Amino acid sequence: MMQSMFDSPQDLAITADALLVMIQKEQNQNTCDYLLGSSRSSSPPLNETFVTEADRIQIVDWCFDIVDKLELDRETVLIAIGMTGRYLSNPSAPNRKLFLRKRGQFQLLAMASLYIVIKTREQGSNVNAAFFSDLSHGLYSVEDIEDMERKLLHGISWRIWVPTSIQIARHMLLLIFSKVQPKESSKMRILDEVDYQTEHAARDYYLSIERTSTIAIAAIFNAINIVHGQDRQDLLCALALFVASFGLNSSREVQASKARLKCIVEGNESIREDASVVSETSSELKARCHKKLKIGA
Repeated sequence: MMQSMFDSPQDLAITADALLVMIQKEQNQNTCDYLLGSSRSSSPPLNETFVTEADRIQIVDWCFDIVDKLELDRETVLIAIGMTGRYLSNPSAPNRKLFLRKRGQFQLLAMASLYIVIKTREQGSNVNAAFFSDLSHGLYSVEDIEDMERKLLHGISWRIWVPTSIQIARHMLLLIFSKVQPKESSKMRILDEVDYQTEHAARDYYLSIERTSTIAIAAIFNAINIVHGQDRQDLLCALALFVASFGLNSSREVQASKARLKCIVEGNESIREDASVVSETSSELKARCHKKLKIGA
């Protein structure tokens, strides 16, 4: 858990190297706009049922319900849903089009993803294919789930573990907190809010196909903004310089995700996609903060 990460002494150089590896790894594991040409098709074929963004949200919420009932780490869902997206982003994945056209097959794919992650990540949970078959009330047999498991692993080239936005955000915060020591209460509020925001990002289709580092930065920005006083200003400065020093995504990309995520979390139906809002990563802020903090030094 994050609490123990910050309480225990760690080699910050190793943490920075680990973060760089995550950022490099995500460049080869991006999720494409896999619903393009299915639910957004201007003239879909007759008698076809296409998976929609609303269908996807229902599946993500169902996954969260399952891990909550099993008392598992909620990051399990982010890994599983990311795996589903990567499979559907692979044009050569077996039966890819079928999963985008049939809601039942899309549900089976997501169920198999969650099964794989729980089985490999939560080895003490005793969850098996029969458990998920029972959850489906017989809609999917054990053989259906195990067959989908094999197809899924083949479609993602057996790459189960890729960095999640939560993992990247936690490493970023560990480095930032090494430069800026906010009040403990502020620190914990930020950690909790980042987890909350990244979970909401997983539910949103458009944010789910963004780079995970972009979502991590956007979530941290939004979380820092709930803190007041000098802590807030110091943390914003640290984050701005941190983003620049690691050569991460442009201000425009981060701001678009930041604004959308903020609206989603606040329940604002009028989601802003205009990235021209005032940017905390602007060159003016970087210049102002440069003399104060040196991230990565």
